[in-house]
Amino acid sequence: MKRYLFLSDLHIGNVSAKDDFEHDEHFEKLMLDFSDFSNVDLFIVGDGFELVESSSKLDFDLLNYEESIQSVSSDIIEEIEVKHPKVFSSLRKFAKNGNRIFYIIGNHDYYIYKNKGLLEKLLEKIPNLSIKPYHYDETLKMLVIHGNQFDPVNKFAVDKATGKILPPLGEYIVRYMIKNFDEKVHGKIPSEILRDYDNVRPTLDLFDWFEIVSKKYDLGIDLLRFWMEEFLGMMKSLEAKKMDENQLSFLE
Repeated sequence: MKRYLFLSDLHIGNVSAKDDFEHDEHFEKLMLDFSDFSNVDLFIVGDGFELVESSSKLDFDLLNYEESIQSVSSDIIEEIEVKHPKVFSSLRKFAKNGNRIFYIIGNHDYYIYKNKGLLEKLLEKIPNLSIKPYHYDETLKMLVIHGNQFDPVNKFAVDKATGKILPPLGEYIVRYMIKNFDEKVHGKIPSEILRDYDNVRPTLDLFDWFEIVSKKYDLGIDLLRFWMEEFLGMMKSLEAKKMDENQLSFLE
């Protein structure tokens, strides 16, 4: 009997910056449970591995995005495996029984699909792995896709003048705020606040979250005001002004 397993948004990183994946043993148990079966298709439906926020080394020139993607070293795959060995070993055991793994790329791991070194390194690590932008099963009439393509903040766009890929506005915001907000408040507020903030933004609930934090903690700084100053600075920056107009339309 054919079986299907779908997992999404694991965001497994190299335990730097914003990687907070702490479910290695649960993941291993799940994979081992399914390894007892044959003819299982595992779909990792986007953002399985976290690259955008895993390392400060990913300091892209977002106006030359395609070139920046190629500069990402495949060493980051090695780093993720070192920090999460049970994830990789359990995926290998799962695949050895003839089961297939479909890795659908998302907006936080897109570089794996566009960077040959990253792609080859991941294929080397995990057998029976197929890396795709989406998957369509003709028999079941089933489309498997991450879904960022339908989100104005997280979809990719194309520069109308050059035809080159533009990064999602959400990625630009993440990279800018890591450098200009996260790093500046690091050490000034409890680490659990900064980690929690990452799991809230960039949704509209962020402002409610700031209010709750200000009531719960005596921080000594106006965290919301500090964040707003940096966010407005980001929107005024040269790179943001050159982002595709469709990516900014959600702010209107």
